[in-house]
Amino acid sequence: MEQESLPLIWQYLVVIIPTIVVVMIMIGGFFMFRKFLSKWPKKDDRRR
Repeated sequence: MEQESLPLIWQYLVVIIPTIVVVMIMIGGFFMFRKFLSKWPKKDDRRR
C-alpha cells in the first residue's frame, strides 16, 4: 500500500469526524433521555 498521496490531515479527519458524530449522538441522546425520564413519575424508578 503505497498511498503517499493521502495527506495526514485526511487520515486524522477519517478518525476525528466519526468520533465527533458519535459524541454528538451520545450527548443528544443523553439530553433526550433526561427529558424522557422527567416525563415519567418517580415511582417507576424502583421497577428497574
